[in-house]
Amino acid sequence: QKYKQEIQDLKSQLETRQEKLEAQRDKILKKANEEAHKVLEEAKEYADQTMKLFHKFQKNNVDTSAVERERQELRRRMNKAESKMAEKNK
Repeated sequence: QKYKQEIQDLKSQLETRQEKLEAQRDKILKKANEEAHKVLEEAKEYADQTMKLFHKFQKNNVDTSAVERERQELRRRMNKAESKMAEKNK
């Protein structure tokens, strides 16, 4: 009888731990998804701004070096966002 009670107690403890782990996993996934969504929104917003600038450059016949600088800045920001996402996945 004593062993049955001990087994039941251990089983209960295991179930409690499992529930806690699942709750922690869900919380971590939710936070990661929120952060990924935020990074994506920032990237989309910056890309939209950049495209508006490109159209402005085309209309005003701006030199290609200004366009290239803007393209490099966009690439730098995208790489930075990508590295942040990679760091958080570790």
